[in-house]
Amino acid sequence: MVQDPLARIRLAFHWKRSDKVKAQQEVDRRNEIEDGSGQEWLLKDFQDCVLKADPECSFEDGTQDFTLMVPFFCGQLNSCVIINDKWALQMAKFNIEKYYSVVGVFERLQESLFIFEKYIPKFFTGASNFEPEKVHPDPPPVSEEVREMIKDKLRSEYELYDFISQRLRQQMMFLTNSPVVTDNSDLK
Repeated sequence: MVQDPLARIRLAFHWKRSDKVKAQQEVDRRNEIEDGSGQEWLLKDFQDCVLKADPECSFEDGTQDFTLMVPFFCGQLNSCVIINDKWALQMAKFNIEKYYSVVGVFERLQESLFIFEKYIPKFFTGASNFEPEKVHPDPPPVSEEVREMIKDKLRSEYELYDFISQRLRQQMMFLTNSPVVTDNSDLK
C-alpha cells in the first residue's frame, strides 16, 4: 500500500512525536548533543519545518532518504535512496511492473482491497468487507504553499504515486469492465 506522499510524511512527522516512549528517547538523545534541542524538536510544527527548510523536512534533490516510496520499490543500490534520481524512479516502476501483481493506494482503500481479493484470493478473500476504523486524529492541515513545496520537492514520489494510482485504476477497469468507478457500493 502506498499513500499520498504529503499525507505520509506528515503522518510520519507527527507519529515520531506521538509515541511517548520513542519521543522521549529522541528528546533525550538530542539534549545530550545540545541542551534544549530535544524540546525544540518535540514541539516543532510540520508547516514551519517545511517553510524554514529544516533538515528534517527539506527533501533536497540529491540528498538521501530511505524512508520514501521510490527507495522501497527501487531496491538496495545507493542510487535508489537519492531524492528525485531519475534512474531510481524508473527502476521503482520497473520493479512494480515485474514483481508486484497489485500495489494498493491508501486513499482508495476499498478499491485496493477489492483488487487484492481478486488478484490474490489465497491471502485476501473477504478483504473487501473490511471496514477501517479511524484510530488516530489527522495531523493539522497545511497551507497550499507547503503543499506545492512538497509536491515540487518530492516530484519522483508523486510521479510514482500517480503511476501506481493509474495502474490500480486500470486493474479496476479490467476487473469491472467499467471505465469509471463512481462509488464503492459495487465493491462488496
